[in-house]
Amino acid sequence: MRTKHFRVALVTIISSCLAVGCGAPHHAIDNTSSVSSSNRIGGGASAASQTATAQSSTTSPTSRTSASSSTSTSHSSGPEQYKFLSVAMGNSNDGYALAVAPDLQGDTIELITTDGGVQWTPVKTLAAWSYYEQDIVAPDTQHAYFVSRTVVEGTSNGGRSWTTLYKSADALQAISFINSAEGWALGTNPTTRAGFILHTNDGGSHWSTLQAPCNPQLSGGLAFVNAQDGLVSCLMNPGAGTSPKTIYETTDGGAKWKVLASTGVGVPGGPSSTNSGLSVAGYVHTLFFLNREAGWLGVDRGSYFATTDGGVKWQPVWTTMFPPGNNSPSVGMLSSGFGWVVADMNADGLGNTLYVTTDQGKHWREVYPVKAPPPHQAQG
Repeated sequence: MRTKHFRVALVTIISSCLAVGCGAPHHAIDNTSSVSSSNRIGGGASAASQTATAQSSTTSPTSRTSASSSTSTSHSSGPEQYKFLSVAMGNSNDGYALAVAPDLQGDTIELITTDGGVQWTPVKTLAAWSYYEQDIVAPDTQHAYFVSRTVVEGTSNGGRSWTTLYKSADALQAISFINSAEGWALGTNPTTRAGFILHTNDGGSHWSTLQAPCNPQLSGGLAFVNAQDGLVSCLMNPGAGTSPKTIYETTDGGAKWKVLASTGVGVPGGPSSTNSGLSVAGYVHTLFFLNREAGWLGVDRGSYFATTDGGVKWQPVWTTMFPPGNNSPSVGMLSSGFGWVVADMNADGLGNTLYVTTDQGKHWREVYPVKAPPPHQAQG
């Protein structure tokens, strides 16, 4: 239900994405399936082109199969080997991540863990990485879905194989699944800045297109808590470490949206909701809701925020553990109290430290990268 950093200013990243990295004006491309066809989540499908209104159009199925690109399957441990772009845990042991090599070179790498995030196994290499176009969600331990630049992929067997479920001409920023069948993906047309939402209720075999509320704002995070209730975070005119922000909500599955909370500066509908507790500092990156009341917002170059009233009021959290100004690419909580945060604690621009909690954020423990033991001291 969650609802996706190099030291160059994030506004440069966003500008580069809008200028050259996010694809052509939005229209649907037929889906392709990759990896093992026997493990596909439904059949491939061609997606509907974007509609001008919130009415959806259903795709017709097609099917093509191609070989996947995989990396070594050896486990990682010891010194840092990956910088996280997005993390999702199905339970306290099993989880998934999108990452990039520590030198920031190469492509996005899809990873899985079975020990709570201490060790990560690379299972697939994706397209060249882009910080704001990566997001992953795990509705259960066997199913996970991610967006990476312009594609949606899914697994139904714990990450052993992945299927390409959708290919878009435009950038996809965020994804949210409430179960193994029903989910949404959030994207943006880089030319018009018009947001759009893709919806499936059959595990990605067919997709319909809805109009997103982020228009002309930039799309940020996405979180649905059931088939009707969802939230989208949007940012506007990012620059110099600040950006006006808006949280929109829908109660009809995405057909209509209204402002729920806002910084109230330069935001459509914002002045009526300036007491939301949100700050213009930083850029919205990730949105996660555990249920209709409890949610968290990750803000790059800002803070983590939490709400207990469904997103109307927000307040900074964990500021001692994660000081404001760090980048915050991933946050999530499970009903058991287990949760995770990815934080940029080394000031190098990417989410390079994974922390977990077992008491919904009261205490945190660093689990990745594994710290090397101190040098052995010879006894005299």
